[in-house]
Amino acid sequence: MPAWHSHVDVWLILGSVVAAYLIWGRRHERETGEATSTHQRRLFLWGMGVLFVASEWPLHDLAER
Repeated sequence: MPAWHSHVDVWLILGSVVAAYLIWGRRHERETGEATSTHQRRLFLWGMGVLFVASEWPLHDLAER
């Protein structure tokens, strides 16, 4: 297994997606009065966490070889 090291591109892409989702959720709530449920937000964030772990190590390093 390759040693773990950080990949800035993964942080930027996934961080941007999370930020866009949270911003969209607040705007949607302000405009319609309908809030996304806590359960929906948690599932989304758990999914992004899984993508982060898979993209950061070891799959990212193995794919580059």
